[in-house]
Amino acid sequence: MSSNGYHNKLFKAPAEAAGLIVGDPTPAYGYGDTSVSPELRKAIETELNPDVALFNLFKIVPTPKAKAPSKRTVYICDCDTKVSVATKVTFNATCDDCTKAFVPVT
Repeated sequence: MSSNGYHNKLFKAPAEAAGLIVGDPTPAYGYGDTSVSPELRKAIETELNPDVALFNLFKIVPTPKAKAPSKRTVYICDCDTKVSVATKVTFNATCDDCTKAFVPVT
């Protein structure tokens, strides 16, 4: 593999020797498109006999991050004109079309 993580031709020969099928190189990933050959799959299943259920025991499910509060507040007037304003700003304005005050959308 090259220094930038690109799977170059030095990756291809050992990967194929290990039983991987290496696809044609792509500009983005080089020889990164690999899959298990039928022979290697059979060897894994018969010689190693992995218990696939064990792989799910320690599967880490990412905790969704709490959404950060918005830094903007949306205001609306009676004619449905919307204005987005920085939350830190005190916004006191009226609409030129309907002459009604803008109020925060809740």
